[in-house]
Amino acid sequence: MKKTILLLILLFCSFAFGQKEGYGKTNWSSWSSLSCFPNVQFSMKSNGWSSSVKKYEYRFKIRNTGSQNIHFSTEGHLSNGERFFSGRFDLKANGGEYNNGMDGTFSDFPPNQITGFTFTVRRYIENSKDDWGIPSYTCSGGQKVCDANCKNSNNNQNGNNLFGNSQNTNTSNTSNPQNNNLNSGLSSVEEYDKYWRRREELCQKIPYLDKRAKYVLRSDYPCNTRETINDNEKKPYAVDALKKDCHKLESILEELQGSSKQEEEEKQRLAQEKQERYNSYIEQGDQAMRSEDYASAMNHYQNAKQYASTDMERSTAENKYNQAFEAKKTAERKIRVAEQKKRDEQENIAYASGLTATAGAMALLQDKPSLGFTSGKIYLGLNMEQIPMISNNTNSYHANKSYVEAPFRPGFDLGLIFGIANNKKVSLYLNPKLSYNISAFAAGVSGSSIEYGGTALVLGNWDKEFPLKFYAEAGYFKRVGDYHYDADAAAQSSGATTATDDVRDGEYNYSVIRYGGGMMLHQVDDTEEFYVKAGVFFDKPSFYPNGIKPNLGFTLQGMYNQIGSLEFYYSPKYFIGGTVMYPSTLERTDKSYFGIRFTRTGRLW
Repeated sequence: MKKTILLLILLFCSFAFGQKEGYGKTNWSSWSSLSCFPNVQFSMKSNGWSSSVKKYEYRFKIRNTGSQNIHFSTEGHLSNGERFFSGRFDLKANGGEYNNGMDGTFSDFPPNQITGFTFTVRRYIENSKDDWGIPSYTCSGGQKVCDANCKNSNNNQNGNNLFGNSQNTNTSNTSNPQNNNLNSGLSSVEEYDKYWRRREELCQKIPYLDKRAKYVLRSDYPCNTRETINDNEKKPYAVDALKKDCHKLESILEELQGSSKQEEEEKQRLAQEKQERYNSYIEQGDQAMRSEDYASAMNHYQNAKQYASTDMERSTAENKYNQAFEAKKTAERKIRVAEQKKRDEQENIAYASGLTATAGAMALLQDKPSLGFTSGKIYLGLNMEQIPMISNNTNSYHANKSYVEAPFRPGFDLGLIFGIANNKKVSLYLNPKLSYNISAFAAGVSGSSIEYGGTALVLGNWDKEFPLKFYAEAGYFKRVGDYHYDADAAAQSSGATTATDDVRDGEYNYSVIRYGGGMMLHQVDDTEEFYVKAGVFFDKPSFYPNGIKPNLGFTLQGMYNQIGSLEFYYSPKYFIGGTVMYPSTLERTDKSYFGIRFTRTGRLW
């Protein structure tokens, strides 16, 4: 019966969850002994988060402090049920140690969630070889107990005669040359001693060959039934019994030697097959590397590692796997950077074309002061805008992280202005508008944003001839945007070469309500119009819950109808749109909104 021993290994470092390389790393734990086998001691540690497999890596080591070489079969499980390792171990006496530092095992759980370790001993022998014919032990109730082949054990499995019908047993000595003439010219006592020693010799040899305990555990196995006979009892009938025992044992020995030879041949065949598979996978991996099929190469090297027979072969396969992995990253990085460079060029061309067209159209606009009760104007403009947002790392070769970004983007404005009760004590102006911005002339950065909506402005004073007026304004805008950043592409544009694989993506989609007011110095006559306007505003996004104060902003605008209008808008510590994928990694920083616009109007009526 298989018994289980629980070995609690307390890891004395507690870590917050995170995906940065090495997060969760600990020192080796203190050596802990097993209750049944106090000479077997165990220690473990965590190497922390491994970004290459996206799991936490654990290592363990076992040592033997006893005075005898040992061999035991075992397996272990983490406290959450995951199997940590299994196998057979040979440990030399007086400090012999096994360390899986080259292999490592992996888990989805960090050290602060692993509270212990289950260590299951299947079979334990005091021998450095895998020989289950000698006494073996396991654990029961915290005590070391015999499992098989111990002294005075009588584990008859079924009680059947081990050698067939004893009445038909051939007692001749001719089946084994070692017994020929064994009793020639000897007295009965001397003959008895000879056969007794022969049986003892055979009883010593057979257990080493009978690894599956086909014979040694049977009740009718001669070595389990022998008794000591006094010299005066060494009569011919006892010699005959010993002859029969020796004949049976020699038959067993002959059979087991044949089986052992077959097993050795099978073992060699399997080892040869394993070696051939290892060599085949290595060769296939090398061919895939030469053809730059790095994913296939990694797969072949990983398979080769499973068939490695030595630490050297395992290390070779692992090194080749790492080389293929790095080559794969390099090739993908090269393609990614080239694609980003192409996107940068396309955005630069698109903005340059839009700038030329918009500037040309703005130059054709003709404007005059609006003196009628109603008026209508169209306007075109150029802008530069900074809107804070969230981005997240999306490259599997880089640690997961979220960022606060504030990209500057140039863009274009298009809108209409409808005036009602122009130049009266109270006037109303409606302004539907659209803005489009693109990440032009920013190496390694791509993306765009669009904003559409409108405002309503009420302008009033106590005397229409007096130029100082007051206004109140309210507006609604919809904002949709996306962002992409490649640090390696950005570095290459400046002549540097990096391999950070820092690739970020982000997007936002929300609406904003803006309201506020201020003062305006306004002068208009038949030929010209100008104004200077300053105000204080509040912006509240749709994702703000009730009770959160809106963001404060300031605006300053000046206009002269023959030249155009220049406007500035600034809001410190602005709200940040987008989705945070990795909250624990986000470093919150304050970002501001900033916008500058130059527009020209053309009178419709």
